[in-house]
Amino acid sequence: MNDAVSQVRPWVAFDLDGTLTRQETLAHFLYYSLGPWRASRLLLRSLPDLLAYGLGRQSNAQTKERVLRRCLGGQDYALVEEQGRRFAQQGLSPLLLAPVWQRFLAHRQRGDRLVLVTATLGVYARPWALAVGFEAVIATELERDTNDRVTGRLLGPNCFGPEKARRLQTELQIASLDYAYGNSRGDREMLALARHPVCICKANGYGRDLSDWPGA
Repeated sequence: MNDAVSQVRPWVAFDLDGTLTRQETLAHFLYYSLGPWRASRLLLRSLPDLLAYGLGRQSNAQTKERVLRRCLGGQDYALVEEQGRRFAQQGLSPLLLAPVWQRFLAHRQRGDRLVLVTATLGVYARPWALAVGFEAVIATELERDTNDRVTGRLLGPNCFGPEKARRLQTELQIASLDYAYGNSRGDREMLALARHPVCICKANGYGRDLSDWPGA
């Protein structure tokens, strides 16, 4: 397809956790990469941070960094990256929410330009997304130290809330979207960029009762 045609293809954005998947993916990745016993122990120690986030006393980014520092801090980045690739191949497909996955396939069939915009980690979100047909991926990235080890901090801002819209605009020069799919307050600003914002929620049966199909 030539450049003139590709420029008029509409952009469609999808969130990952709770939108394309039935639940958060980070815990599944940690169980996959650390093993169930170690992951359970470390996540149990993270419960106070998760509670603080749930009560609004700690930000999404602060909570994520505390969990990541506890679970992945000090690991070789190359190892975490390889575990991310393997999880992308083996661990994400069982988590997909079937009705929203069908919407993705409809957009892909229509030839839309697809971008995954997620607050979860790029080490597994990116290889999975590129493999299934996304053209671009915007995700949260891990910081590395001078020895190429994971610090547990984020490289740049957490891709949540206004950061999703900002990165769409600055990294891909996307001023507006045709469709956008999200499920939480972390997607509001991204949804606001779309001509057709779609919130995957109880009201539409978590994607089962969507009627405004692409091309309809």
